[in-house]
Amino acid sequence: MKYLYTALILVFMSQGGATAQEKKSGFFDKVKTTFSSEIKIGTHTFKDGSVYTGEMKGRKPNGKGKTVFKNGNVYEGEYVKGKREGYGTYTFPDGRKVRRTMVSGPATR
Repeated sequence: MKYLYTALILVFMSQGGATAQEKKSGFFDKVKTTFSSEIKIGTHTFKDGSVYTGEMKGRKPNGKGKTVFKNGNVYEGEYVKGKREGYGTYTFPDGRKVRRTMVSGPATR
């Protein structure tokens, strides 16, 4: 009988621990999402205050997305590891559009 009570206590403790793990979002969860290879949709605010919305890998823009700059300019295009890289379009507040292919940050025509 003593072993039955011990077994029941262990079962209840293990179930409680499982639900506690699902609710926690601790250090290891943050590390996991930082190095995750999954592409998710999210937002990122750059140091200059511009806001990116689009595909993310970990905590960085990666894939197709849109950045709205503080001065009103908008960039829609591709990102790789948090930098504009690939085909993209800049739209200025006056309506002008510039289409460019970005290579590791700087623009090429």
